[in-house]
Amino acid sequence: MGDLLDFLTIRSAFDGISGAFFVYPVVPVIVDATAYFAQAAKEATVSMVDVMYLSTKSSVASCTTISFG
Repeated sequence: MGDLLDFLTIRSAFDGISGAFFVYPVVPVIVDATAYFAQAAKEATVSMVDVMYLSTKSSVASCTTISFG
């Protein structure tokens, strides 16, 4: 896909798709990467985005589904 911290790269990757799955480790830049991903998906009118954050602990998980439709 590309650099998740480069909005233009992310935005162009969403052209012509209807759904996307975002998986990113819990690191200091996670908020930026998540915001760019969500904004790019919204602008491209992606109908479904699944978001998952990877924790360093196997007992901690977070998964959210966002529908823009």
